[in-house]
Amino acid sequence: MIHQCLDCGLVVLDGDAWQCFKYRKLTSEVVLVNPEGCLSFIERQFEDGEPLTPVQHLLLLEQELKRHHMKGTI
Repeated sequence: MIHQCLDCGLVVLDGDAWQCFKYRKLTSEVVLVNPEGCLSFIERQFEDGEPLTPVQHLLLLEQELKRHHMKGTI
């Protein structure tokens, strides 16, 4: 499945452009680098009806990546 940057929990509005919080690039540049979908895509998570911040999403993503890496090393 190809994920869209604007559906990602890491996207932020910077002025009048959408930017990836992790890569610090405009979302169109991230898609151009990896047109089949970003490896850092994370669905927006909500807590008490409010979306988590991009920083919180990035922490969740990094935890998930570490968890998968540890499974492969055992």
